[in-house]
Amino acid sequence: MKKNVTIHKVGIIMNGVTGRMGTNQHLMRSIVEIMKQGGVQVTPSELIIPDPVLVGRNELKLQKLANGIILIKQLINLYLIQD
Repeated sequence: MKKNVTIHKVGIIMNGVTGRMGTNQHLMRSIVEIMKQGGVQVTPSELIIPDPVLVGRNELKLQKLANGIILIKQLINLYLIQD
């Protein structure tokens, strides 16, 4: 993990994420982009990283989205542990 950085993971329940607007606008263009950037820097030594909880009616779409989120989380963790 980066030295002297406090990371706050904030759970965000996203209902209806399998729909077009939930997937494209809210998840992919907002939450995922924040995650890809490494979160939101609050102070030089503090980060807030969203941790989405996906809720939707279509199980197949939900699984596909969840797999993508898992990959993004793994990449973020790799980034954070590098010095």
